[in-house]
Order: sequence, then structure tokens, then C-alpha cells
Amino acid sequence: MARRRNELTKLLQRTSSMLLVLTAVCGQVCSAPNCGGKFLVGGDISALTKIEQAGGMFRGRGEPGNAFQESAQKTKADFSRLTSPIIFRGDHKYGFRDPAVVYHKGNFYLYFTLSETASDGGYYNMTAYSVSSDLVHWTYPEIITPRDRNLNYSSPGNIIRYDNQWIICLQTYPTPNLETFGTKDSRIWIMRSDDLKNWSDPELLRVKGNNVPREKMGRMIDPYLLEDAQEPGKWWCFYKQNGVSMSYSHDLK
Repeated sequence: MARRRNELTKLLQRTSSMLLVLTAVCGQVCSAPNCGGKFLVGGDISALTKIEQAGGMFRGRGEPGNAFQESAQKTKADFSRLTSPIIFRGDHKYGFRDPAVVYHKGNFYLYFTLSETASDGGYYNMTAYSVSSDLVHWTYPEIITPRDRNLNYSSPGNIIRYDNQWIICLQTYPTPNLETFGTKDSRIWIMRSDDLKNWSDPELLRVKGNNVPREKMGRMIDPYLLEDAQEPGKWWCFYKQNGVSMSYSHDLK
């Protein structure tokens, strides 16, 4: 663990800080295991205002499109200091992808997939987070899921506030035999937190119903939670299974 942390520290010391959220909206992410997790950006920082107005930038709890701008104004974020759309840049060892951000009490909490290329050619996916008060200076990434190729918790969709707790949704993406993509055992999950830093063990989202066994649910990835605008307390989960699928719950279980 210490060796991996030292390697990652050296990588982060070489990286530039910038608005990773922007790349998730106006760019594309290289998903190949050996691509280094680079975000291929199709635009520049001037696209920020347009994206805000489109309502698609703030990946928090389904708030209006100006929520990110309002959050930045509260923290007096200086957008003139943002000179690149990259926060963390990957290399041959580590990659960064799948960003999701939530604003709380003066800080931006950024969650993302941290991919580590293994010596045998496979890779490990973990979910990590970093914190910033000004969108320029970010804390060292903290990993919140196990380093386990049979699970590969990754791709955080968004973070919501539910029942006086924070909920993050994410996927497992198992690659136990050096697969390029997650196996048929990929599933979607949630974790709970009181402080956005310490998270509970993952809980399976039974989007097929409580009577369907885990092994019968089928491959599913990329969850996103959204509260029903017409029926408060009813939560929709959008996910990928044979295209876009959706299910709803009143208790997120």
C-alpha cells in the first residue's frame, strides 16, 4: 500500500488542477485499460456557462442547472484561475475517470474511479474522492472501496441527501481473469455516509425486486439516482442494462 501511495503521490505532483466535472459533460473518457484514464476534452473553459444553462453540469441531487454556479459564488471561486479542464491526469500506472461532485458547507467533494494497471496486464478499479474549497487546490485522493479485482467498485453516478444521510451510487465491474470489461456479475450498489468521508459497506440495489436473487439480476452498470419531481420520496434509479433501464424505490433498498 505504501509503495502504491508513493507512486500515486509522484503522479499527482506532476498533474495540473482543473475542473474535472467539465470533461464529463463536454468531453469523452478513454475507457481502454491501458489508456491512462485521460479525459479527451471537446471544448474549453468558456463552455462552462453554456453547460450550466443547459442544466447538465451539477451532478449532485438533481438540482437546477445554475446550482454549480451558485455554489461557486458562495465559495468565491475565481474561474479566471482555471486554465485547464483537468484535475488529475493519468499515466501508464493510474487513470482517473467517472467524476461526480457534490457541494456541502463550502467544499466541493469530487468522487471518481481510480484505475490502477497491474503488472499482469489487468487492472483494479476503486472509488476515491478529493475535496476542494476553490476548485483549484484539491486534497490527496482517498480511496473508499476495496482493492479487489473480483469487485472493482467504480463509476460513482451521483450523491444525494436521503434520510439525513448522504448516499452515493456506484457499480461493481469484476475483471477476475484479466477481462477488458466487467463480467456478467457487474451490479449496482449504494453506500451511506454522515460526513461525505467515511462510508458504509456497499448495499446491493435490488432494482429487479427483492424476490429476484442477485445471481439472476443480470449484468448492470452506471447507476444514477433522481428524486421524482411530482412525488417527493420516490427515487428513480437509472442504469445500463440492455440499453437504459429504470426502477423506483421509496426506501432505496
